[in-house]
Amino acid sequence: MRCVAALPRCSPPGIVPALATALDDADRMLERFPSAWTIALVRRLRGLALAADGRVDEARPLLEASVATFVGGGDLAQAALSRLALAHATGAPDDGELARLGVVAPPYLAGVVLAQTRPPRPPPTSDAIPTAAIERVLLRGAPPSLIHGELASALGELLGVAIRVTGDAVDGDHVEVAAGPAGPLRIVADAALDTRQRAIARALGGVAALALESAALRGLAEPADAPAPALGPGVIAADPAMRRLYADVARIASSRATVLVGGESGSGKEVVAKLLHERSPRAAAPFVAVNCAAIPRELFEGQLFGSRKGAFTGATSDQPGLIRSAAGGTIFLDEIGELPLELQPKLLRFLDVGEVQPVGGAATHVDVRVVAATHRELDELVAAGQFRQDLFYRLQVVVLRVPPLRERPDDVIALARHFLAPHLLGPDAIAALVAHDWPGNVRELRNVIERSLAFGAPHVLAAADLRFA
Repeated sequence: MRCVAALPRCSPPGIVPALATALDDADRMLERFPSAWTIALVRRLRGLALAADGRVDEARPLLEASVATFVGGGDLAQAALSRLALAHATGAPDDGELARLGVVAPPYLAGVVLAQTRPPRPPPTSDAIPTAAIERVLLRGAPPSLIHGELASALGELLGVAIRVTGDAVDGDHVEVAAGPAGPLRIVADAALDTRQRAIARALGGVAALALESAALRGLAEPADAPAPALGPGVIAADPAMRRLYADVARIASSRATVLVGGESGSGKEVVAKLLHERSPRAAAPFVAVNCAAIPRELFEGQLFGSRKGAFTGATSDQPGLIRSAAGGTIFLDEIGELPLELQPKLLRFLDVGEVQPVGGAATHVDVRVVAATHRELDELVAAGQFRQDLFYRLQVVVLRVPPLRERPDDVIALARHFLAPHLLGPDAIAALVAHDWPGNVRELRNVIERSLAFGAPHVLAAADLRFA
């Protein structure tokens, strides 16, 4: 695994041979035993060596990538040391960050670059990559497709041109960055890039390469022969378990089979049901969602199956009922475990033969697909006599389980970024979100993000800006 392929080998005459040899030895060791923290440290040393030799244009992207890695990992002290190295290499003044953190710069950092005699440099420009752009690209725990998308979007905003990022071979002009086991990362613009723009693309591409390495090491790489299905608008899935679930949804969407979706409250069961409908031939017909726990027991039969005029006191007109309202489409019976026991035979009859009998009327045939969901264990309700066993088995034609959010930490960050847009997450905020247990699942995550924004959170949220309660 070549996890440091983006580090250029360098042994120019002006660099002490022993230093060049030591850095090359370190690179070879990191190829066998990759470590993002050590890679960032070696990048800093190599950047300093290049700057000491007058090769500042080559040193700068290495030092910027070192800063980005330590920022992403939350190592403030090492990030400050790499920023100081970048300032020395480019002739910028020391902003005193180390002093504020109480960190003493090692002798090599204070002297190696400044001791060199170099031609005077122009004042520093605004070419430095904003921290917000670096944090967008450092999508730890995301699959390559999301990392590519964030890199293209961030570079497009920085450079003012449309950007496409791919791992495939490209004809024509492009910027190429080595990205470890995934192969080269190619950045393609719809207009010619000048030297400054290419340097920015190469530096931010190096940051993306780190995120891609992390994705490969965590088993999130997407095989080229099995691209992720188009999930639909508003559907976010970075975690492998959820991507497998949505792949199953795509496979069974065209079927007429009844589907039972299990999972904790707030985990996203209705999202799965809607996706089943939207990807099916019934997509143009109604999708009717029914919360079985929200309908009063005495009104349940009329609400679900309909009623005829005069069937009971107050029935002044025919009512089709929710099942017939979904004719040709899909009815989603959420919290099916709360369905009154006395009405379960009527639902079983509908599932068996497709007939609905309204209160006070004759049975009619209705073509509706049923997707049911529950956060309860139906087999336990059957054992307790609270749910019919025959209905239990009739619902279990296809069973899907939505994992709780605590079991899919990769989705926490992907969903948080979706809810936050256009705001961004700082590294400590990411750590705080991943560490939380999320008993309320996606619903709780959305509430935390909305609450944090309501209190006037900055553009890049830190852990202190998150309001969990």
